[in-house]
Amino acid sequence: MKITAKLLSGHGACRDDLVRFRDLYPDGVAVTEARCVTQATAWNWNWAARHLLPEPAWPEYKRVEAAAWAEYKRVEAAAWAEYHQANGPAWNEYHQANGPALLAYRRAQAAAFGRLAEREDGPGAANLGTHYQEKRNESP
Repeated sequence: MKITAKLLSGHGACRDDLVRFRDLYPDGVAVTEARCVTQATAWNWNWAARHLLPEPAWPEYKRVEAAAWAEYKRVEAAAWAEYHQANGPAWNEYHQANGPALLAYRRAQAAAFGRLAEREDGPGAANLGTHYQEKRNESP
């Protein structure tokens, strides 16, 4: 199979990938397994399979893709488990230290708002919030 920008465009390829493809392969490119593997992370292979492979090839592609995805998820789950085992105690310490400090910060915000809003119950109440656009970037 030869892929060209015209073929991709006709199948609705996204603009960014189409521009990148044209830059890399202005005359198109012959598809080989080796070439595809060298660019494994460069393209959306599921999109390519759905749009460019002949329909009889789709079940075989899905079978291979599903097996590879299952293996990836198995390895990912093991890696996450190891990560959480290693970092779990540190996260717990962080949350124990951070939780009270964040609560104190939020209480200070609430108290300041409540105190200042109580003052604004008078004639100036109609102007509440009008300074927000000017001041919004000054606070963390």
